[in-house]
Amino acid sequence: MDQSRLEPDADFLPVADPPQAPRAYGGYEPVRRIPARGEAEVWLALGPRGAPAALKRLPAAAPDRLRNSLRHEGEILQMLEVAGMPWTPRVLDADPDANAWLALSWCEGQDLVAWSREPPASLVRRAQIAERLAGLYVELHERGVLHGDVHPLNVRVDLADRLWLVEFGAARLLGAEDDASRAAAEQQAVAAMACRIMLGDSGMGLPHAGGGEAPRLRDAWPALERVLARAAAADPADRWPGLVAFTRALSEALARGPRA
Repeated sequence: MDQSRLEPDADFLPVADPPQAPRAYGGYEPVRRIPARGEAEVWLALGPRGAPAALKRLPAAAPDRLRNSLRHEGEILQMLEVAGMPWTPRVLDADPDANAWLALSWCEGQDLVAWSREPPASLVRRAQIAERLAGLYVELHERGVLHGDVHPLNVRVDLADRLWLVEFGAARLLGAEDDASRAAAEQQAVAAMACRIMLGDSGMGLPHAGGGEAPRLRDAWPALERVLARAAAADPADRWPGLVAFTRALSEALARGPRA
């Protein structure tokens, strides 16, 4: 692999390198720590054949709770791979018990936090990415999984506007009594990320909040603003009936175009 690809860039700057990278895990050599939520460290690593991978590791003294979460994440990702979900990492290797690590296929691009600092100039292109993002969570729910941690650090965007969902340690299988409320919460969180996609860094303010750049979207694309505002409503009863309805409304607003 070309080592120049591993030079520091905007994708990795938010987390400083420790004095020394941890030892290799199962043939995966950590190169640079990357931003991530949760209590596990995430590293860009080189695999046995030099291909990039994401290495998640826990400290040796990690409690069983964290080890179980790491094991659970691997099981969820393997289930999604079997179910044909293409936009999530594949499990390459794992040892969640003795050494507490998980090697995953590398998702190119940068997280949504970094991406939103300089989003594309085209409002239509941003709306297409927002629509695609909502569609990924629909696919996830259709495969019986709630992500559990919908956050811009857990979405990656590459130069071709392809998206990946990462960080499944808090994911859960659909079937519990409170799933409806959790799915409604995920709809609101996806709406917040769609706002960030449309408005850049200022987009963490939801449309109904009336702050920052939100009025610009209302003026430029009122139909889209109405869709996002409903999805972001404080009362779950006021939101779209589900992510499918929300995504369909996004698609309809996109089809009508700006100023509709």
